[in-house]
Amino acid sequence: MTTAPDAVDPFLRPGRAQLRLAEPARPVCDRLGLALAGGHALRAHGVPACAQDGLTLVADGGTDLPQAAAELAAAYRAAGGGVAERPGTPRLEQLSVRLTLGGRSHTVELRKEPLGHRPVRLDLGAPAAGEPPLTMTVVALEDAAGLATALLADRGLPRDLLDVHALTAWYREGELLALATALDADFQPAVLADRLETLADAADGRFRARGAAGGAVAGLKRWALAWSQDLRLDLLETQEAADGLHDPYLEDVEALEDPEVEEDVEALGEREGREDRELVEDTGEAAPVEDAAGARSAGAREEADGATGSGGV
Repeated sequence: MTTAPDAVDPFLRPGRAQLRLAEPARPVCDRLGLALAGGHALRAHGVPACAQDGLTLVADGGTDLPQAAAELAAAYRAAGGGVAERPGTPRLEQLSVRLTLGGRSHTVELRKEPLGHRPVRLDLGAPAAGEPPLTMTVVALEDAAGLATALLADRGLPRDLLDVHALTAWYREGELLALATALDADFQPAVLADRLETLADAADGRFRARGAAGGAVAGLKRWALAWSQDLRLDLLETQEAADGLHDPYLEDVEALEDPEVEEDVEALGEREGREDRELVEDTGEAAPVEDAAGARSAGAREEADGATGSGGV
C-alpha cells in the first residue's frame, strides 16, 4: 500500500537531509527486506512524533545484520558519502554517515526486530522541488507503536516519552503495552513504570528541546506519573510466579482449602480447650464463654476477678 502524496501533513515529512540520507539506502532496503522505523515511520503514518535526524531501519530475524550494514555502507560510499562503522551487537548495527564533504554526520541505525504486521509502502515526499517523491517500505503503525513503547522502557529519553504520548491519540495505554509485549517477550511493565516516574521528574527544558510546547510539558508529566501509578497498582494486584500470574485473592482461597491449614486450625482449637480445662482445675470455676467473635464476655471476666479477689482477703 502506498499513501497518497497529500495524505500526511507536510510538516511531518522528513527534511531534505533525511530524504537524501534515505535515497541510497532504499535499494538495499528493497533487496534485503529492511523497513523504515523510528520517528520517521511514526510521522509517515501521521503521528506527530519528534523529528529524527538519522534513520532507523529494522530487519526480521532471518537477516544477516552485519552483512546488511556492510551493504548499506557500500551504498553510501558509492553515492559519494563518508561512512564510519561503529562496533555492533547481534541485534544492533550503527553507521555514521556524512553525505557531503564538511557536512554533518547522521546516524543510520539498523536493528533486528520481530514484526507482527506486514510493512507498507509509504510516500515520504520529494527531496527537492521537481524531483520524484521517495517511496520506502515502512513498518506498520501497530509495530511502530509497539517498538516506540518498548524503546521508552529500554532507553527512557524525553523524545521517547513524547513519541508514546503522541500515540495515545491512536491507542489506549493498555493497547500500547500489548503491542510492546507482542514484539518483546522480555518487556517489563515495572521497568516502564520506573522510566515514567524518572521522566516525570525531568527538567522541563529537556522536553522543550525536543519540540514540546512550554505549556504542554506539565500535562505531559502528569500523564506520565498517572500511567506509572496505574502500572504500579496493576503489579500489586497480580503476583508473577513461575507457572503464570496468580490473583492474591485466589491464593488466599486456596490457602483456606489447604488440608494442612485445616489441621492447624484444629490443633489451635484443641490447645485452647486444654487451657480452659486447666483453668477450671486451678480456680474451680467454669471457663468463661467466648462470643461469636472469639472474645471473652466482660461478665465472665468480672466474675473471675471477683473470685480471685475474695480468695485473697
